[in-house]
Amino acid sequence: MKNFINPLINSGIISTGLMLVACNSGSSDAQVANMELASRINQKTKSTYVVANHPFPQSAKISYHLADGTEAIYPTTRNDTDVSTFYDYWKNNYITTAGTVNGQTLYRVKFGKSGNNANTTVSEGQGYGMIFTVMMAGYDENAQNLFDGLFRYVKAHPSPNNNRLMSWKQPKNPDNDSSAFDGDADIALGLILAAEQWGSNGAINYLAEAENIIAGIQESTIGEDSYLPMLGDWVGQNGHPLTMKAIPSGHQDLLILCPKISIALQPSVIIRNTGIE
Repeated sequence: MKNFINPLINSGIISTGLMLVACNSGSSDAQVANMELASRINQKTKSTYVVANHPFPQSAKISYHLADGTEAIYPTTRNDTDVSTFYDYWKNNYITTAGTVNGQTLYRVKFGKSGNNANTTVSEGQGYGMIFTVMMAGYDENAQNLFDGLFRYVKAHPSPNNNRLMSWKQPKNPDNDSSAFDGDADIALGLILAAEQWGSNGAINYLAEAENIIAGIQESTIGEDSYLPMLGDWVGQNGHPLTMKAIPSGHQDLLILCPKISIALQPSVIIRNTGIE
């Protein structure tokens, strides 16, 4: 199989850098107020602070040109305080504890702020949360503690098809207990960034964990012939299509036939590749 690891890492880091590059610093008064807010937020879960190698804000600009040759445009009306203020809002509204494992607190990213969505978590959300927290280290002294708790939640909810990958949706049921490629890719990227931010000699070997997930991705979600990512570890190699016999009675009309992939419209009747001929 072709080596897809370096392209995955390189394209992921580049795209994340473009999304999260810090702007120029805001006013000193705003920064002081925001630091006080962050301090109050972190009181409940303060952990031993490990100095970040690349603390927020980096205030760096990437020299990047678009296909037509024009240079990327950076915002002129936003600053670091805007980023950190929204990060605090996100953390207060979407991060929640999720029990413990071996005395270590787990954290999860809520799918929504209220109702059933507040009780739901998906692997993409965990991956985004890991990327956000590692990028905000230095501003948020509790970032590493949150990051580790988010990753421990990932480890506590493995896919039954490949336990190196995360079960896509929690709480899970037979229709959503397998993996989603994009969520696992985000989680792996977060771990790569964490290895650069804090090193891999602490309680969690970030680089080794990233390599483990990437190996799982390669084994279960990359087409043998296409070398392209598939939706998750529930899709057969090369995306073999399902037959009508695999579709629950009464839902045949919901089937959409994509190139070599079959899924149902309603989440409650998502169809997996069962191998039925």
